[in-house]
Amino acid sequence: MVSEVASCQTVGSAWKARQHFVRREGEALYGLGSHQEGHMNLRGTMQYLYQHNLKATIPVFVRAGAVIPMGPFQQYSSEKPDAPWEIRVYLGADCEFTVYEDEGDGYGYEKGVSSTFTLTWDDRERRLTVSDCKGCYPAMTDIRRLDIVIVGEGRGAGIGVTSVADAVVEYDGRKTSIVIPRPSNATPLQ
Repeated sequence: MVSEVASCQTVGSAWKARQHFVRREGEALYGLGSHQEGHMNLRGTMQYLYQHNLKATIPVFVRAGAVIPMGPFQQYSSEKPDAPWEIRVYLGADCEFTVYEDEGDGYGYEKGVSSTFTLTWDDRERRLTVSDCKGCYPAMTDIRRLDIVIVGEGRGAGIGVTSVADAVVEYDGRKTSIVIPRPSNATPLQ
């Protein structure tokens, strides 16, 4: 993917930028900004994406097929250890993401006191697989609620929590897999 800034200007105390993206054929791109205009999925078309950025926001673009875990807003890493995570899935390609966790303080991670698990998205089957958890650390959460959100128009944009998940996984460290059916009113991507 190639990006060039077509124009950039200040509007009051905010920035307004217009970027032009050139993508490989079939590659999709999603915008994650909270003040975004226009289409979310720019698959295979020449479109401009306008991003109005206030002081607290920056433009973030995500490739199709990405799986991004979003944790809760918190003041410090261990404030809400058992809070649900929102797992955002950007349709359009297969993906794998490894989640790493540790105590959040100290140097135990240097001795391997940590855990990992992998989130694997199969785009054709619309299947999310969560691997077995490897490793452990003191105060590790026994069960982690994963709220799965398929990103689309009006869903999973910005940094806020999505009000209704497409699926919920109560992850206990053992491998699990879930198929997320296509909504009956969904329009397939071109």
